[in-house]
Amino acid sequence: FKELITKLNTKFNLPVVILIDEYDKPILDNITNEAASVMREQLAGFYSVLKEMEKLLKFVFLTGVSKFSKTSIFSKLNNITDISLSEKYADICGYTQKDLETVFVDYLHDVDLVKLKEWYDGYNFLGEALYNPYSILLFLNSKEYDSFWFDTATPTFLMKLLKQKTFYLPNVENSSLTKKQMGEFDFDQIDLSALLFQTGYLSIKSIQKIGFQTIYQLSFPNKEVRFGFNEYLLRMFYTVAADSAERSELYVQIYYAIAENKPQDLEQAFKFFFSCIPYDWYRKNNIAEFEGFYSSMFYAFFAAQGFDIIPEDFTNKGRIDLTVKTETAIFIFEFKMKINKKNALEQIKERKYHEKYLNLGKEIFLIGIEFDEEVKNISEFESEKFN
Repeated sequence: FKELITKLNTKFNLPVVILIDEYDKPILDNITNEAASVMREQLAGFYSVLKEMEKLLKFVFLTGVSKFSKTSIFSKLNNITDISLSEKYADICGYTQKDLETVFVDYLHDVDLVKLKEWYDGYNFLGEALYNPYSILLFLNSKEYDSFWFDTATPTFLMKLLKQKTFYLPNVENSSLTKKQMGEFDFDQIDLSALLFQTGYLSIKSIQKIGFQTIYQLSFPNKEVRFGFNEYLLRMFYTVAADSAERSELYVQIYYAIAENKPQDLEQAFKFFFSCIPYDWYRKNNIAEFEGFYSSMFYAFFAAQGFDIIPEDFTNKGRIDLTVKTETAIFIFEFKMKINKKNALEQIKERKYHEKYLNLGKEIFLIGIEFDEEVKNISEFESEKFN
């Protein structure tokens, strides 16, 4: 690397410009194994050359998925400036609304701009809301709404981490991070919300100043990411769990259980799903002990199918674990582990969660579900229609 920089400078008698894309890829490819620390040391040595050769350099620009702390791979390169969350550069990585309606005006004659915005807009780096440029180009070519970016850009390492860690998917919709947490991470202490932001699956929805601290509220930027993220996560589980015909049947069964107001049909579908997850998936982690894992699978199915869902739905009596809303009905879910003394359905009734939705004129279904960590499946499923 030193030789290359030196020879370029000598030959052209000009300072050298260096552009590095995916600077962090060797680490991320090995993030779930011991090789990550080796890659970190090798990259630290590699990037230290930039510091040593700075007199021969005009400009260095590095891009990548994540931002590692300066005390790790950039320990010897202390004069770089991070522009990831700089307002000055906030709009360089996507299309603004003005860009869309001027540059692509000839392609928008038959396009519903409100729907297009719901699907592909919503990225925020402290500037204007931005559209995903890759997805916009593919949509304008096909005129079909789909998870274009997600199908081509899902980092394998991210899904491996989600499988290994104890996670609760509904929290993804409402993550809060400080400015420091947003700015960096290291693989010894990985914050999944920070990583999801840095990889593009979460975006800034609001900013709050508390004293000297800046708090960023994060959520999915749009429908493309929300649907794609949950669908891909499910695929990671039930691609192993069943063959393609069974997976399709399961997907359809769960959809129509909600669409046709038949919550009792969910029991058989989800019992089949959990029964197919291989035992090896529970090794080297304790996810089977957490209701968050099981309830996350319910959340993922409903989100991937496009239903209007509210995780951690607040009422004056407490929080509903999950609310699913359709044009004709409201489904109120409460999840519990078997070891919990409180019955899930009884809690819904005692706290009168249904009262929040009485004035909508819709059918209301109360659904209590309990999980057993020993059998790694549903142990109790109760549903009632509120009259």
